[in-house]
Amino acid sequence: MMSLKKFFTTVASGCALTLAAGQAQAVELTLAHHDSLASINTHMADSFIDCVQGQTETTFNHLPAAQMGTAREIIEQLKLGALQMSSTDVGMLSAMEPSLAVVLWPFMMKDFDHAEAVMNGAPGKYIRDLMLKNHGIRIVAYLHNGFRDFLTVDKPITGLADIKGVKFRSPSHPVFLGMFKALKAEPVPVPWSEAYTAMQTKLVDAMETGPEGMVNSKMYEVGKHVVKSGHIYGMMTLVIREDVYQKLDGTTQKAFASCGAKYTKEGNAEFRNRTDKAYKFLADKGLTVSDIDKGPLQKALKPVWGDLQKDLDPKISQELIDLIQNAAK
Repeated sequence: MMSLKKFFTTVASGCALTLAAGQAQAVELTLAHHDSLASINTHMADSFIDCVQGQTETTFNHLPAAQMGTAREIIEQLKLGALQMSSTDVGMLSAMEPSLAVVLWPFMMKDFDHAEAVMNGAPGKYIRDLMLKNHGIRIVAYLHNGFRDFLTVDKPITGLADIKGVKFRSPSHPVFLGMFKALKAEPVPVPWSEAYTAMQTKLVDAMETGPEGMVNSKMYEVGKHVVKSGHIYGMMTLVIREDVYQKLDGTTQKAFASCGAKYTKEGNAEFRNRTDKAYKFLADKGLTVSDIDKGPLQKALKPVWGDLQKDLDPKISQELIDLIQNAAK
């Protein structure tokens, strides 16, 4: 793995931008991310690449499935200029711009319609401007990463009281750790690559992720009960370094804009469809798939917002919160 990473890093850092006299600009870009081959993120990245290549001389090295490392390692390479492009969650971008973590806060997004209003409206522009101005990263497009649900090994969750004391696999991120603390659950930080084994060996009692994630990672083999809690929403971004983008000719930049819009529109529709299919798939596999009264969960988790905001820029974070909430009106 290390030799492979070093090889592609060398290729990426060259960012082969060549121009022959009287010819269109020939561009070679590396786009890397950690999502699986079966994921919608890989599918939509391929769609974006096909769209751009149909209009320009651009070629891509598309490296999904963590070929360039974990999500966090890929972000570091993007920051350092070893990669030109990535498909990554806003939560990962918060490693650069901490206030973006508000997008991940429990019940910040009401539903898919609200999330799309955020992407396509003032909040989406605000996030783009922050990343471009402060970090030299251009957000080409947004995409649903979906609402996260609870999945338990044995014990079904029917209400807030059932969560108390449950050992949940958790990302080692303040939003998730704070959420489980507020719910009086026991978070167990486990890397995603080890989540299946943690459920299988009952190191944890439960986990949480989106329904498509449960299907792609085969969590239905080790979990029995899905609760459609929708407690946290994830938003994907397709990004490129601004210094690379500015070297692209006008035709290629226009292609990025049009293909980015297509990526968002078609990808969001596809994500909604995949979500419905994932719930059906899980039910067909014999898992219980049930709803839960979200009111008590929302009430228990609202104080988490204040706790998390203490560590963020008060002006930026509050402006973003206000924009997101206004987008739901």
